[in-house]
Amino acid sequence: MALGVLKFRIFIGWGFLRYMELVAWGDPQSVTIVLAFFFFGFPAWNTYHLFDIKLYLAADESAWGFGQVLPVVLLGLILLNVLDSVQSERLASMPSGPREDAELE
Repeated sequence: MALGVLKFRIFIGWGFLRYMELVAWGDPQSVTIVLAFFFFGFPAWNTYHLFDIKLYLAADESAWGFGQVLPVVLLGLILLNVLDSVQSERLASMPSGPREDAELE
């Protein structure tokens, strides 16, 4: 059996179960209204909402949000750790005796 036919049968079965749930719920007129809402109104609203979000997000792409600021801050923390370790290695490699340019009292 082709995968498309199987998906179609699963979708029809799912729709039939939802219809039977609504019939068991009660009033036949409410079944028609609820089915019309779930199968037509809800997907239409979601499609509108997706386009609305796309237009809203595309309006200002230069502004930084949390998803851009956090990685930069984390990279900055890594850079500070690297600089700290380099500085500690430099201080450890320096001689501990008196330096020639130090003033003597």
